[in-house]
Amino acid sequence: MKYEKIIRREDGSRIKISVYVYVDSFGGCKPIYSFETSKCGKGKRTFIYPHNTNDYVWRGLNIKDRKEYSQNKYLSIATKEEVMEAFMELHELMSPSDNIFI
Repeated sequence: MKYEKIIRREDGSRIKISVYVYVDSFGGCKPIYSFETSKCGKGKRTFIYPHNTNDYVWRGLNIKDRKEYSQNKYLSIATKEEVMEAFMELHELMSPSDNIFI
């Protein structure tokens, strides 16, 4: 499941926080959470991600370091509090409500 939250900054730019949750069916049906952030400048329409996989720094890293590198790049755009707020909104959407008909 994917949830996106767009936040408008004071300078007119926007950031998009995309949070994902999926179930790892091979690892005991545990939920796996991840996130990405992107930025759109003032007066622009396209959101741009902070890193690409064709970067020479990226190529020299192992898998664990690549994950840490990309998360640091994503957190350079949005704060941890904003990302956690998006995760909590996704959690609220996934929680059962009274409108379920069986």
